Amino acid sequence: MALNKITPQEFIQNSFSPVIGSFCSPLVEKTCKKNNLTFTEMIQPFCKLTAEANFRDPSSTLVVIKNFRIVVSDIHLRPPQPTMARKFLNESVSSVNCERTSVVQVGDMNLDIPVSVPWFEAWRDTFLQVQFPSDHEFIKHYLACVLVVSSQELSPMDNFIQMISQLQQMQNISPSKLPKWFSSSVLKYYVLLHDNIEGNLSAANTTFELMKNTYGVNNCFFLNINSQTAPSNSNEVPQPDPWAQFISKQVYSQDINEADINMVDGRNHLDGLGGVEAAQEAGETPSTPVVLHPLSPVTEQHHLLAVNSSHENLITDSIPNTCIVHGAHLTSTDLDRIRQFINDFCIRCLIPHAESQIQHLTDMIANKKGVSRSLLSATKRWFGSNKPGLPNSPTPTVMYTSDSPELQLRRLGDLCFMFGAYSLAFTAYHGAKRDFNADSAWLHYAGALEMAALSLFMQGGETSRKAHEYAEESILSYLNACRMPQFATRATLFSAECLKARSLYGEAAKQLIRMTSEDSDLRSALLLEQAAYCFLSSVRPQMPRKYAFHLVLAGHRFSKAGQRKHSLRCYRQAYQVYENKSWCLAEDHIHHTIGRQASYLKLTSEATEAFSKLLPRASRQAATQQSTFLREYLTAQQQLNQETGELPILPLPIVDNESIQVLIGNFKHQTNQNSNNAQVPASGITFDFDNSNQTRWLKVEEQLVNFSNGSQSSVFKPTVELLTNFTNNTSCPIAYVSEPVLVSVNLNNPLHISIPLHQVHLLWSFIPKNDGLCQDNTNDTQSPIATSQVIESIVLSPDTTSKVVLQVTPHEIGELRITGLAYNLAGDSNGLVAVKGRQLLIARGPKLRPAKDKKPDEGPVYAIDNRLRLNVKESAPCLKVSFEGLRKDMLCGELLHITVHLENIGTLPVSRVLLGSPTPGLFSVGKHQGEVAVLPLSKPLTPGQKNTTSHAN
Repeated sequence: MALNKITPQEFIQNSFSPVIGSFCSPLVEKTCKKNNLTFTEMIQPFCKLTAEANFRDPSSTLVVIKNFRIVVSDIHLRPPQPTMARKFLNESVSSVNCERTSVVQVGDMNLDIPVSVPWFEAWRDTFLQVQFPSDHEFIKHYLACVLVVSSQELSPMDNFIQMISQLQQMQNISPSKLPKWFSSSVLKYYVLLHDNIEGNLSAANTTFELMKNTYGVNNCFFLNINSQTAPSNSNEVPQPDPWAQFISKQVYSQDINEADINMVDGRNHLDGLGGVEAAQEAGETPSTPVVLHPLSPVTEQHHLLAVNSSHENLITDSIPNTCIVHGAHLTSTDLDRIRQFINDFCIRCLIPHAESQIQHLTDMIANKKGVSRSLLSATKRWFGSNKPGLPNSPTPTVMYTSDSPELQLRRLGDLCFMFGAYSLAFTAYHGAKRDFNADSAWLHYAGALEMAALSLFMQGGETSRKAHEYAEESILSYLNACRMPQFATRATLFSAECLKARSLYGEAAKQLIRMTSEDSDLRSALLLEQAAYCFLSSVRPQMPRKYAFHLVLAGHRFSKAGQRKHSLRCYRQAYQVYENKSWCLAEDHIHHTIGRQASYLKLTSEATEAFSKLLPRASRQAATQQSTFLREYLTAQQQLNQETGELPILPLPIVDNESIQVLIGNFKHQTNQNSNNAQVPASGITFDFDNSNQTRWLKVEEQLVNFSNGSQSSVFKPTVELLTNFTNNTSCPIAYVSEPVLVSVNLNNPLHISIPLHQVHLLWSFIPKNDGLCQDNTNDTQSPIATSQVIESIVLSPDTTSKVVLQVTPHEIGELRITGLAYNLAGDSNGLVAVKGRQLLIARGPKLRPAKDKKPDEGPVYAIDNRLRLNVKESAPCLKVSFEGLRKDMLCGELLHITVHLENIGTLPVSRVLLGSPTPGLFSVGKHQGEVAVLPLSKPLTPGQKNTTSHAN
């Protein structure tokens, strides 16, 4: 099953970690640059505590913090603007894939499902990062600031003073501008960075002692790095790079001017990202969108062709160079020192600060709780709508001051939530949501509901049920009252994880599907895919069809977003459910889309296979659509032939192997039917031979054989010239050098359009008598070993079956195996797009009874059939017989004079001719010996010689 790598609790905790600002002097970045890292990047892999921490809440209850993590960000960095945000969202998905799959059994189906969904997790993390901090919440506001100065500065203490002054100016800017701070009392932590390669350790220690005396022991840290004087030898085993995964996720840009962007509840950025996020995620123009039905391969064709292929390279700018070595001058001691820095900052400074702030906010709120609210607020409580998003009601704009009781309550909830005091956080959120509801501050109300739901979930137990109700109301408030789909999407991402943790997969799928819309193809695709996995995870009832259907929808939206790899993957997974269900139109859409996406991705073999599945079966598609299918298949097959150089097996026409007939040694004779005295050739055996009198013919042949041998044969083996499903084909038939072998087979055209075939001929392989090398005629129809007859053109009519007779004439002794037929398949009568290919001819005998130990899943067993495997012998006499003087009508008792013309058309002389008949008394010729007559020959017939004999009937 496709699972996330982290639990819902870990995801929520990591998403709402305290945000710490970093403010570094220029020499700090220069020192870190020796390791190809910034200061923030250098410490990022170590920002999670390895041990538990704790603090006491206002009621003196011990709160244990597990897996505590902080997010450190440069205070000069800004979230990306909408254009860059879309780029980061796209690259987060396109740069990640998962090749590993696991088999999930659903009913009688075994489905291959990715073991994880890293592309969704990467998009989800990026989505949460690219959002601007909003004024209705404090979870992304800087809670503290780490000031870092290099020991190599001329006066590190003066640098700290200057940085504190600049930090104070940043705090005094308008609240609607960046950066945003959690409160006015920002915690400051002072770090002295020392370069062990270039720095003066004694002077650094002196400076650090002065820092501790000035700012306090618990607020300072001495961090020395670069203990490795020279990079390690390139021949050594490369060390792990813990920084790579964090550097690849950098989505913030350093642009000081962006701090002047006015922010009103985060709407400036969010509206820009949400309004044009859809097709522009892949680079399409934001003009009037064309909504295409996901099951319409015809209309989809034009849209896919319009996608600018250049946007497939969106991710190239920010993917880190894997050749860059990070941390070349850092030793294990340096890394331990960085861990110690994070540990000391969190345990000795940050958590105690949070504890005191929680106590301070609690006391402040308690003191203001008894103060009467204004008359206006009281009136709103009694007479307000208290329902967000009423029809035709304008969205109210409520502004709170930074020290208002409502925001202080929200600030308390956020602080408690970030530090794991979920019960206290819920109490704060619950109180805040009532105040926001009374003031009709719907954005604040929705945010408080969202966090209240998460607080309940993180507490666990039965309270998780109430969390679903809060989350649902929060999402609807974001959507309807606030009209801010970005926050609604965020709330949905968290709520869905909570629901899945409680096995409420149906509810999770419902929420995910609700957030799909036409304004963002990429987001809709990812959420639809997650909804599909929810349906698959559902146990009562199992919903594989909903899983497959939503994967098709996800694949369609991935395609519109330009994410062809993920679109192809979704359609592959969906086809596992639709396969062999006789849902023709759905299968056609899936095969057609897989073929097109594989073609775009240069997966020619897969594209050809997908297109080929559209052709060899009855279809409900219109003739024009079938013509398109055939043309696209031929184009893909041409490309594949250029890559492989092999003769492919074509899907059209359909060969009916049950209709295969083999006729040995049949020469075509011409006669003039309009002449009464015309020579009528002996009919011999043809493909239309009526075998109702087969027993009588075999008896006559046996009489002739016994007469020729002069004795009664103990075992009579009749000559079989026509081999069909009704003959015994266990033995290989005998053919003769220079005598033709004809093969008749039925070709079916299941399409509603004509199929032109050109250069149709048989394929064979030949093993010489002297055990020489096996040869075939794949590329040569006029081989000295055997000659294949070539039919220049055949047109198979729509929805019909046609019989085709092909011929091969062996010229050497050995074993001739007829393997198939080759031809050029054209898309139209002009043959502008044509592919040379083949079809296999496989003859099989009657079905055998299954053995007692046969497993049920094994297929049927058929008898051996060797009708297409011929032993070619030396040349034998071959006689052409024709009659002259035959009439269609005769009188009873009438005597008719017949002339028999004999011609040796073989390569050996004929010395004796025997004539047998079950009614010898009806004719008079030569010398009768019972039922066998010997035709008089004056001398043996040499090759090409003719002889005429007259007799009466």
